[in-house]
Amino acid sequence: MMKQYQDSLYNGEILRGIIDLLENSSTLVRIFRDPRPICNVNDSRLSELQSVLRWFQLWRSQYQHLPTKVANKMIPSSKCLDDIESLMHSFLHVCKVHLEQFKGAEIIPARFNSDIAENIFVSREDCLMETITIVKSKLF
Repeated sequence: MMKQYQDSLYNGEILRGIIDLLENSSTLVRIFRDPRPICNVNDSRLSELQSVLRWFQLWRSQYQHLPTKVANKMIPSSKCLDDIESLMHSFLHVCKVHLEQFKGAEIIPARFNSDIAENIFVSREDCLMETITIVKSKLF
């Protein structure tokens, strides 16, 4: 619909960035709502996700030179981009590791969310804190 609106404008190219954002966001949503399992690292959705990740990284690089106050008002915000990129990096990494180490395994994108990725890092952090506590107790 935005593309049709863009075509009807005299200077429709001004909407290029918004249209790109909508297309990449839609791809991201489509992939993470997909109930079909990913069974191998050659699944086309992983390539699409890699492409979307590169686009968001390029988007960020285009306004990193701006003052922080201005950059924080950009859409999507820097914090939002952090979350989006973290989700994509985590998912791609989990797919790579899981599908290579456990032959015949599968991952369903619709069941994956940032909480799963956060749980991995939180449990590692908890283990680290527990180790630090044990070492401190032995030293003192």
